[in-house]
Amino acid sequence: MSARRLAAAAVVLAGAATAVAVGVGSSAPRPVTATLAATGTVAAPRQATLDFPTAGRLLEVDVRPGQQVAAGQLLARVDASSARAAVATAEANLGSAVAQLRQLRQGPSRADRAQLRAGARQAQQTLAAANQALADARDAAAQDAVRLQTALDQANARLAADQGKLAHDQSTLAADQAAAASAADQVAADRTALTAAQATLLADQKTQAADQATSAPAQTLSADAKAVLADQAAVAAASSQLDDDKGALGDARPAVGADQAKLDADGTAVAADRDAVQVAADAQAAGAVAQRQSVDAAAAGSTSASLGLAATQAENATHLQAPRIGALAAARTAVRVARAALVGAREQLAATRLVAPFPGAVASVGGVAGQAVPLQGGLVTLVDLSGLTVDATFAEAPATLLAPGERATVSVPALADSAFAGTVTGVDPLPTAQGAYTATIALAGAPASLRPGMHVEVAVTVTGR
Repeated sequence: MSARRLAAAAVVLAGAATAVAVGVGSSAPRPVTATLAATGTVAAPRQATLDFPTAGRLLEVDVRPGQQVAAGQLLARVDASSARAAVATAEANLGSAVAQLRQLRQGPSRADRAQLRAGARQAQQTLAAANQALADARDAAAQDAVRLQTALDQANARLAADQGKLAHDQSTLAADQAAAASAADQVAADRTALTAAQATLLADQKTQAADQATSAPAQTLSADAKAVLADQAAVAAASSQLDDDKGALGDARPAVGADQAKLDADGTAVAADRDAVQVAADAQAAGAVAQRQSVDAAAAGSTSASLGLAATQAENATHLQAPRIGALAAARTAVRVARAALVGAREQLAATRLVAPFPGAVASVGGVAGQAVPLQGGLVTLVDLSGLTVDATFAEAPATLLAPGERATVSVPALADSAFAGTVTGVDPLPTAQGAYTATIALAGAPASLRPGMHVEVAVTVTGR
């Protein structure tokens, strides 16, 4: 790298990189050194999100986040009963194909011919039974789906009815509470009226007594007597009205209590209905899973029986034919096909075990035993913590100075600014969306506490003449 280029880059990188020129004016050029500063993140060499390739139900999850695993270590298992059955069927088919080839070479006996015919009938009966089982499973699944949907609909209908009754009883309670409040207000008004009437009576009685003491005229005394009588009548009427309104209030209060009791009972019924709806919904979801599993199992049985019949028919045809080159070739092909089917079945069986493809640390586990897989986002995320690198971004001018083999110093703020050495291994030829270029730096002696995604500060020393 030329000294002129480094000096020009040093001007561009003022404040972010340092360029030092030695021997200005001397006859021989001396090395020019620049330190390029950047930020970056720690990256793992390998990271994989693992899950089962086919649908199933988790039997066990054998790892937890943060656990270190070795390559080939078991991470999780799904139900392998169907896969084992498929392997057993494939092994039987291979054995049958091999026996067929052997029999073709030897030629069938009379007893062998009878046995072949019996085997074909048995295979046909097995297929018919498997197809019937599949039809029965589909019918049962449809009936179960109708039953569970009906139960859910009924639970929802009960909930709607009880919610309607709750709303009606709430309206009744509000009306009765309003009536009780009105009756209470009337009683208060009656008491006020009675007090006023009693005060008027008392005043008129005092006036009458005063007029009698002063021997007032007869006309005055007569008016006083009439006023007292009127006041007494008013007091009696107010008292009677108060008694009547107290009775009405006494009648309204029990109605409010009864309404509240109904409302409490309605609330209990609605809560129970909601629980029943949830139970019905859960039962429907569980039933759908069970129905799908039952139909899938029956379909697998039908497919297996169909393959068994085809294998039996192929075997019989091979055995009953005269040993010709074409027949022998077909028998050999059947053996190869059966072997391939066995390999595929064994691969499917192996796929029921999720194993680590490389040593590393478990970053996350997204499922639990009993859960259906595959999962959105994967079941296990595995990260290889060996050979960590740093991805650092440099602007255009500094990026032109970078080259593989340049020495770098990496410091990690999260680790108390621990610093360790690194080496530039490559620079991306294309810029990022922000116009920067990403350099990859291999780390030497990285601490065990370093983790992918950590923020780091990078200083790359570049030298040219």
